[in-house]
Amino acid sequence: MKILLYSFVTKEFLYKTDNTLIKSSREFFIPVTVTALSVTPALVFRIDKSAKYVSAKFAHRYYSQMAVGLNLYPVNLIPLATDYKGNGYLPGSVAFTMDNTSFISEEMCPVKALFNRESGIELIFRTGSEIREFSAKDLPRKEELNSIIESSTINTTLKSGDLIYLELCAPVSVSAGDYVALDHISGSPVELFIR
Repeated sequence: MKILLYSFVTKEFLYKTDNTLIKSSREFFIPVTVTALSVTPALVFRIDKSAKYVSAKFAHRYYSQMAVGLNLYPVNLIPLATDYKGNGYLPGSVAFTMDNTSFISEEMCPVKALFNRESGIELIFRTGSEIREFSAKDLPRKEELNSIIESSTINTTLKSGDLIYLELCAPVSVSAGDYVALDHISGSPVELFIR
């Protein structure tokens, strides 16, 4: 299984490995190598069947379930491409494969709930004392998700069970002691404590 992360900031795809995904634990212990940490809220879509060279017109046939998620970035481990010194690691490779940095709610719900704009679906993102609300107009449209699937399947086959994380905002800095949560009125929340 792989995780495709669509960055809110760069509008590019990042691929994360399955060791980054965590469902049961709700704690993240900051490794000694991490000096700066940030988090992004995301909508998570599960791929139902293999997809390769999928047109946006037909992309809706490849997913039916969604959840909410959180993605952690060990900021100090994401060097610029110009910082590559030939040390054996490609820029960002350690940061995007770090254990337990992709969180997902325990339950998934039908995607129809998201794309039915009359449902009034809302998300509430909490980081420390900051609260940010996302209304239906802030969430991605079906056409955006279908376009992302089309673009990603040009070079990479998506398989059943793969996850697509669509970030909802730019990363927010967090530190030890912070409580982070993303509440979804149509499904179960995802929450974690930074230790």
